[in-house]
Amino acid sequence: ILDSFAVKVEDRIRANYINVEWAIDTVLREAFERHGVGTPAHLREKQLDLKDVAAGILGELRSADRIQYPKGSVIIAGEIRPSTVVEFSHTAPAAIVALRGGWTSHSSILARELEIPMVTGADLSFVDVGDLVVVDGYTGEIVVRPDARTLLDIHGKKESEKLRVANLWQSGNATPETSQVVIRVNLESSLAYDAARH
Repeated sequence: ILDSFAVKVEDRIRANYINVEWAIDTVLREAFERHGVGTPAHLREKQLDLKDVAAGILGELRSADRIQYPKGSVIIAGEIRPSTVVEFSHTAPAAIVALRGGWTSHSSILARELEIPMVTGADLSFVDVGDLVVVDGYTGEIVVRPDARTLLDIHGKKESEKLRVANLWQSGNATPETSQVVIRVNLESSLAYDAARH
């Protein structure tokens, strides 16, 4: 099954100049149309086998495209698609830095919701693999190859910011002038909604 399926997919790619996913889908659809309603049981099993082969091929192709990196890495790229942010979230990066994008881009919104610091508009093409990079997702500050003193300062700022945010939450939803503030958010999930409420 695999050999004949692969040949049909290759033929479809060469004849129509389409990508492999499209070719697999087309070959599957054509096979299922040939064996429509009233298909004998042994041919229905062949359809299931074809689906399994297709899923295996696509799974291998997709896993080959996955970038593997250690937990806690800073991801640096020209631009990051929203689907890539979601994929990266499974291995807990320390931060994402992209040359293109913006605060309101879908990728940035997803990163914030997934609690991944993300800074855009920064060209870090000079950074080498293994360099220490510290990213502040709130201020947009990026420090490449910090010395020990700078690391201590950054850690102190982080702790100070945590304390400031905790105090803000405790003060309720009023300004110092006691004007009430209403905050509205657009979120992707109920978990994010619960986090925003508290």
